[in-house]
Amino acid sequence: MNSKRGENEPDWIQNGSAIEALARDLHVPVEEIKEPYEMVLKELNENAKVKVYLYLLVGRKVREIIKENPVSGG
Repeated sequence: MNSKRGENEPDWIQNGSAIEALARDLHVPVEEIKEPYEMVLKELNENAKVKVYLYLLVGRKVREIIKENPVSGG
C-alpha cells in the first residue's frame, strides 16, 4: 500500500497546486506561471532518472524565469 502523500494523485492535481503556490508566492497570475512551469516540467522530466525532487527543481527554475522576465510587474 502506498502511503506517500500525493502518490496516487494525478499529475495535474499536483502541478495545479504547485502552480497556484508559485503564483501566490511570486504575486503573479496563475496564467503567467502555467506555461513556463509546464515547459520546465516537461524538459526536466524527460531526462530525470530520480524524480523525487522534480517538482522542487521545476519550482526553482520557474522562479528564476519569472524574476528574470517579469510580465505583470510582480
